Amino acid sequence: MSIENQFTEIVDVERLGYNNGSGSGGSIANDFKEFSIFIIGLRCLIQDYDEKIGQDITYGFGKDKLLFCKLKDIQEGDRIIRNEGGKDRDYRVTAVKKFHQGLNPHLEVKIRIFKS
Repeated sequence: MSIENQFTEIVDVERLGYNNGSGSGGSIANDFKEFSIFIIGLRCLIQDYDEKIGQDITYGFGKDKLLFCKLKDIQEGDRIIRNEGGKDRDYRVTAVKKFHQGLNPHLEVKIRIFKS
């Protein structure tokens, strides 16, 4: 049985990159970083990682989940956009582990939604 049969959710993946702030190829001083869509419509499975809300930095509380998907170019720091009840929520990728041997190659991606 293929693991892909379990991928019942669809999310988008965004990556932080440079955007030319001048809009006309101007100087590097006008460049800034922003998230932009990197992968659209990624089929996946998302499960709770832990019921507890953890803290990894000062005043940085969040809840972790695991995302399973096909092998893709997903990196730490990417942002996962998930629709939950009609509202988009963004999660930050905190760890990526590749499983490329066997019958079901896939990624296991640890994602965190931050609470304030």
